[in-house]
Amino acid sequence: MRTLLCIRSDYLSNPAGDTTLVMQTSKYLRERGVETTVNYGQIQDFSVYDMVHLFNLTRISETYEYFCRAKRQEKPVVITPIYWDLSKFYCFSKNASAARQWESYAPFRGKILNGCDAIYPSSNMERELIGREYGSSLPQIVVYSGIELKDLSDSTPTGARSENYILCAARVCPRKNQLALAKAAYQLGIGLILAGEADNPDYLNRCLAYQNVRYKGFLPFQRLRPLYTNARMHVLCGFVETPGLANLEAAACGCNILSTAEGSAAEYFEDMALYCDPYKEGDILAKVEAGLTQNRQPHLKAHILKNFCLNSCMEPLYLSYCSIIR
Repeated sequence: MRTLLCIRSDYLSNPAGDTTLVMQTSKYLRERGVETTVNYGQIQDFSVYDMVHLFNLTRISETYEYFCRAKRQEKPVVITPIYWDLSKFYCFSKNASAARQWESYAPFRGKILNGCDAIYPSSNMERELIGREYGSSLPQIVVYSGIELKDLSDSTPTGARSENYILCAARVCPRKNQLALAKAAYQLGIGLILAGEADNPDYLNRCLAYQNVRYKGFLPFQRLRPLYTNARMHVLCGFVETPGLANLEAAACGCNILSTAEGSAAEYFEDMALYCDPYKEGDILAKVEAGLTQNRQPHLKAHILKNFCLNSCMEPLYLSYCSIIR
């Protein structure tokens, strides 16, 4: 079986959660005997592939081009949507042009979803949202996000909260809401480390204006591990997470979690994490303060390691492939 994994053209130069997902998917499928090729726009002839797998329903332009090409060449198409409705965020941020564009792209998202042989949301919450917005009869199969257990050997903290900081491993941009987090951390007198790409220098500089904030740039998991294991808490307080792969990594390393309430994080972390309203700076402040009083929660780490092993999470995807390509 040969599958073509189609992702945005800048997935390596501008890494984000979908970058990790496509790499995880490719690695897992190869281990199962599936020949995979990652297409970031360099491949236009899909004739030698048995399956076309799309990633990311949010950045729709490239995804729609891949979809149309696959359909013209009569290939089975599946998608990992990484989807949440961003209209509330665009309204809150007073970005009228982005809000109009988001609404205008809805028919294209609908055409993709209704033309796919399978859709792989990463939670039941995402599945239900897609069903409400685009049709309850869509062929959806939940494929939870997961972590590779072999990357986590000896990931116990090297010291009991040995450094006085909280960590946010995510792209530094308004949608991730680090500025509100920087303000909260400053008010509480706690250091904040930001680790992630920053393609908005002005926003990054506004965060760094708080003297308690340090910026590490994008870091691979092995360099994030010591930051996770020694942080007081890992925080993703952005305007949506589905669920936030960095939160999974942090929890698996034994770090406490504060997540945005927007998105699907609660389906993963249940009552073992704190949740904040990203639209209310006062709630972010209160939840960070509450998190700093908590002891480490080994049951959270055990829950993640038991339920979100990458190989187990990916199994439904592989079985779906086999049912489509007989």
